[in-house]
Amino acid sequence: MTRILIAEDEPQISAFVERGLRAAGYETVIVDDGPPALELLRGG
Repeated sequence: MTRILIAEDEPQISAFVERGLRAAGYETVIVDDGPPALELLRGG
């Protein structure tokens, strides 16, 4: 399954995006700031 990283600081927006992506069959990971997103992308 394809995993998509959502980096968004507004909880309502990230929840909306997550619902749509999960409905389309994607796995999601949500972070609320840029540095944690970069750390995840770097394998941390």
